[in-house]
Amino acid sequence: MHTVFWDYADIIQQECMIGGTEFDWQTFVKSLKRLEVQISHFCCSKSVLLQHDNFRAHTLVTTSVVILNIRFDVVLYPPYSQNLAPSAN
Repeated sequence: MHTVFWDYADIIQQECMIGGTEFDWQTFVKSLKRLEVQISHFCCSKSVLLQHDNFRAHTLVTTSVVILNIRFDVVLYPPYSQNLAPSAN
């Protein structure tokens, strides 16, 4: 799996996981903490918007607490709507 964090101008951090490696909440939290360090060293933005899907590792209370402590603002993933889905006409 390949995870990429970017801003408006460039890629801030990217990580590749070896095939068969499990992506769990601990892996996600480690990625977020590395991202926090990258942002503090290289970016001057005070506000970080984080958008992710509803994968279990992203939505656990433990993960949510870490995101709040890092002070990232979570942008909710838009809900699925059949009216917005591409049609097969």
